[in-house]
Amino acid sequence: LSIVGFDDSDVRSRTFPKFSAVCQNAEQFGYDAARWLTRRLEGTETGVIRVHRPTTLQFNRSTGPAPERPIRLASNRSDVIRVEFPKRKKKP
Repeated sequence: LSIVGFDDSDVRSRTFPKFSAVCQNAEQFGYDAARWLTRRLEGTETGVIRVHRPTTLQFNRSTGPAPERPIRLASNRSDVIRVEFPKRKKKP
């Protein structure tokens, strides 16, 4: 199971394992939304707005390759066998 979040919030850094996420500049996004809303309320903006912002995909420990063999429940189904994924090598 891999989990990917959207947005680079503080919650992501407090999870274990740290979530992988699609990151964007949330502060700029909020600023642009407030600016558009203000213009809309003033009547100077009436059309649809399309905004394209750069994003990055940051891989952390919540994503990884599937294990080489299935993870099985213990015979009493109360314990889960833990599988550790190898740490990713950092690119130079």
